[in-house]
Amino acid sequence: MVIMGFFTIYIAPVYGIHWFSIGFSVGFIFYVIATGFLLRNHLENFNYKLFFESLGKTIAASAVMAAALSFTFGLENIINTKLAQALEILIGAGVFFLAAALLKSPEISSIHYILGRIIKKPVNEGKI
Repeated sequence: MVIMGFFTIYIAPVYGIHWFSIGFSVGFIFYVIATGFLLRNHLENFNYKLFFESLGKTIAASAVMAAALSFTFGLENIINTKLAQALEILIGAGVFFLAAALLKSPEISSIHYILGRIIKKPVNEGKI
């Protein structure tokens, strides 16, 4: 929370609103790592190697997303602000999920499963 607060109070007002989400992401990464270490005695069968591999893939996909979004800075000066923000969100999400899929992040299979469950309608067996 201290990291998130630091980014919110000191960094974002100087460098722009994009730094709110970056600060939240960085703070949350530290939170997850700290929680994992603090709970290690209670997590007997927890696979730390798999956890850090997954975390590394997520960080790498986030870095690719950040690099792609750096090309959209100033887009608000060219087109409508709300349209520019919507486009930035779509580009960021698309690049992140593409990078995560290429890195074979295990979380992508979870998203695929959830979307499949949402899109696929349940079959009424013998009911009219």
